[in-house]
Amino acid sequence: MKQKQGLGLTVLLLMLIVAGLVICFLQYKNFVWAQAQLQQEEVLLAEDEVKLAALKVLQQRTEQLAKEQETLLGQLPLTAKEEQFLVDMQSAADLSGMDLIQVRFAERIEGEGYTEMPLEMTLAGTYHQLLDLLAYLEVYERAVRLQDLRAEKVSEEERLMVILNASIFYAQE
Repeated sequence: MKQKQGLGLTVLLLMLIVAGLVICFLQYKNFVWAQAQLQQEEVLLAEDEVKLAALKVLQQRTEQLAKEQETLLGQLPLTAKEEQFLVDMQSAADLSGMDLIQVRFAERIEGEGYTEMPLEMTLAGTYHQLLDLLAYLEVYERAVRLQDLRAEKVSEEERLMVILNASIFYAQE
């Protein structure tokens, strides 16, 4: 009877050991699976953090571009205002000491939301006067884009004949 009892206890003990091993094996499998899931989640998290950083940069760039657009739209009159531009350029030439000889407008170019008015200005003056005129154009209230500047010395007194190819713009309604 004691042998049967000892044998029964041994079998029970072996069954408990086997059940414990099975449970340990299943827990290990679950641990390995959870670890793999964790690694996948960490990879996804890293990718999302990169995307978030890129979105933050894009948001900052968008805000910067919105401010630049607001500034540029403030520099675009609603009409061409050629006469006012000519008066302003004559004033700029006078202030810089240059002689405004001629302004010729070329054919207008329609853009998306704006019209470009290419022009050619011919001026005469010294190098320093030209720098003063360019400084004026840089702070001018209207958007002006300089495409080309050609200067030729025309006299012994350091005077230059300057041809500026530029464009001014106005908003389309």
